[in-house]
This record gives sequence, structure tokens and C-alpha cells, in this order.
Amino acid sequence: MFVHAASILCCLALVTVSLGEEKVTKKPLGTWVRESNGHKFVFDIKAEGLTINVTAGEGSLTAEASYGLTSDGTLFGILTKVEKKGMENGPQKGDLFSFDFSANKKELTLSNLKGTRTSDEAAKATEGVYALEKKK
Repeated sequence: MFVHAASILCCLALVTVSLGEEKVTKKPLGTWVRESNGHKFVFDIKAEGLTINVTAGEGSLTAEASYGLTSDGTLFGILTKVEKKGMENGPQKGDLFSFDFSANKKELTLSNLKGTRTSDEAAKATEGVYALEKKK
């Protein structure tokens, strides 16, 4: 009887340790805004997809994407639609991307941006702290 009870306690302890190590990352839902180097970046993250808007002077880019998350805070995706006005370079439909993130109720921090056509300059401008846009 004692051995059986000890085995059950040991199994419960292992399950508890295993569950404690698992990190679950929630989707950073909301509209996140950042201005950097004359560009305005808006990430509109919804449960079913992501829209990215970039404006710089008279130019603009709007990209829609399907995305997923890893348990350690990486968002990855594929661009499903890209519209550009006054911008020749940049992403195209079918491009892959990923970035690391952390978020709270007011801020989203984006880092380690990688992508099919991501330059160092674009990564530096895009990475940083985004503020949650207040609902109107």
C-alpha cells in the first residue's frame, strides 16, 4: 500500500514539474503602433490573421498574412496579399517572415525580425516597442 501511494505521489510530482515547464504564449491581439525613422508601422493582429501597414511620406504598404506562434514567443507567417503605393522595394505575396515578441496590456516589443526580403535597415526600423492603439 505504501509503495503504491509513493508511486502515485512521484507521478503527480513529475506531471506537475512537466506542466510547470510548459510555456504557453498567447496571441498578442490588438492594434500595435510605432513610429521610427519617418515611418509609421501598424500591426493589426487578430485571431484569424495579421495586417501590417507601413507609411512613409507619400508611400504606403499594406500586407495581409496568415500566422502562427511558437510556445517561446516567436510569431511566424506568410504574406497572403501585398499592396504598395509609392514603394517599389519590400515584401511580396508569398514571402515568409518571423519575429520574436513579448507583450503586456500596453506594449508589444518586437525583435529578431527575419524574412524573405528583410534587410538590416528594415529590421532596425521595424524592431522596437509598439504601443497598443486605444479603441475609438
